[in-house]
Amino acid sequence: VVWDYQILKSEDKAAPDINIALVAVKSGLIDDLLARISGLGIAPDLIEATSFAVFNCAKFNDVLDNGPIVLIDIGATSADISLTREKQLVFTRSIHIAGNDITRAIQKEQRIGFEDAEKDKFKKGDLNAAVSVLETLSSEIHRSISFYMSQMDRKSEFRKVVLTGQTSNLGEIAAFLSNNLKMEVVGLNPFSNILISN
Repeated sequence: VVWDYQILKSEDKAAPDINIALVAVKSGLIDDLLARISGLGIAPDLIEATSFAVFNCAKFNDVLDNGPIVLIDIGATSADISLTREKQLVFTRSIHIAGNDITRAIQKEQRIGFEDAEKDKFKKGDLNAAVSVLETLSSEIHRSISFYMSQMDRKSEFRKVVLTGQTSNLGEIAAFLSNNLKMEVVGLNPFSNILISN
């Protein structure tokens, strides 16, 4: 296991506590990633945890405001739930409910192969087969917010979710999460502040 930490800045200079972000990753995952990157002739200077990368992307693209915001990155095998307040990352958690679980639910209901279910998931955008997966995802998001509020900040009222990751491209997922979480859900365009030349 590879461990690292980052001291998180606090706006309250008088606060006696220091908040840190502690990251632990299986060394095999790092080794695999480095092998893939070096195969392309690239030598990375650093590897950033997904939740930090999404936070930095949201901050760079002016998506964050001073109010509490939930950042959700839904990939194939995991989802990262990050909470921000006053444009600072204050809590993050990874869960193993993600796009492949939606694909498996479609696969099971339609009795088709995984690859066909994956294609149908994006082509048809019908998530009825995956309602239980999305309800579990919603409850884990609620649980993360509740934990943060009970342990660190009882006053925050989360009203906005910023959604990213490949699975966020599913047609009905933003509306489903908005309805279940009772919050506004918007997508994150990672390229909105990047200038592209002709």
